[in-house]
Amino acid sequence: MQPLKVLVVEDEMILLVDIVDLVEDNGHATLEAQNADVAMGLLERHADIDVLITDIDMPGSMDGLELARRARAIYPDIAVVVISGKWHASNDDVPPGGRFIPKPYPRSAITEVLKQLASA
Repeated sequence: MQPLKVLVVEDEMILLVDIVDLVEDNGHATLEAQNADVAMGLLERHADIDVLITDIDMPGSMDGLELARRARAIYPDIAVVVISGKWHASNDDVPPGGRFIPKPYPRSAITEVLKQLASA
């Protein structure tokens, strides 16, 4: 399994810390942001990000779906995982090849996606 560099974007601090801990417990490096604007800055400074995990509903100039679309436009190979407890994203909402995980999710859902991506 190849270690991944994962950008986690979540405005709820408890959830952000939980996801970051889960990703790191699975042997991957993380960057974190509490909104899409900060995330875009990190994407611009770190071209080696393999995976974007983003909530949909958060403050700032764009939501997580727009962030996912912009990230994929800049970095076509970035894997995208969209999470939300308020919205249900369809396949048309998430960039091609992206995944949607509804909240509350079992920790194993994130772990399984990371295993799949690290094996690809």
